[in-house]
Amino acid sequence: MMTAPNLKRAFVSLLPALLLPALLLGFPAAGNAAKKKAPEPTNEEIIWNYLAERIGNPYGVAGLMGNLYAESVFRSDNLQDSYEKKLKMTDAEYTEAVDSGTYDNFVRDAAGYGLAQWTFWSRKEALLNFAREKGASIGDLTMQLDYLWYELSVKYPPLAKGLQNAASVREASDLILLNYERPANQSEEAQIRRAGFGERIYQKFMN
Repeated sequence: MMTAPNLKRAFVSLLPALLLPALLLGFPAAGNAAKKKAPEPTNEEIIWNYLAERIGNPYGVAGLMGNLYAESVFRSDNLQDSYEKKLKMTDAEYTEAVDSGTYDNFVRDAAGYGLAQWTFWSRKEALLNFAREKGASIGDLTMQLDYLWYELSVKYPPLAKGLQNAASVREASDLILLNYERPANQSEEAQIRRAGFGERIYQKFMN
């Protein structure tokens, strides 16, 4: 009969054999959970942080973002849906073709593109030149945020100031809708809808 000390020694000697199947099956070792990477930030989080740093007013940030959501769902490679059919290209194919130069009508094709769905030729030309100067893809999120802020702060400084001083999400949202995005539909219904997107964003990041 094995004594207690002998039993303990026998068990210890068997430990490697007992643990080997678990290791072969890929069971995580203790402490691995703590080493897991934090999830990558979403476009929404990146945009909020970028704009919050520059605008400094959550009402202004949310009002602007509600409009960006309405335009592109925060996708910087978003090609206007009707032009996907017209040009027979997906968002990714269009972006790659513009980047590579195989599609050379980006400036004049009148297709809305990117976070703000830039459409008018002079603004698309400036966006394209801005991307090339930075050596970035036309669909790069950070590049487009830089261009967006360049437009607001340099080309439309009253809008940047208005966002910084807005007293409500609705005020900021209407400012962008009516003076920056200027879509075909600027009705009261459209204003309420976009401000609603902004309110949800405000609640998400401020609560």
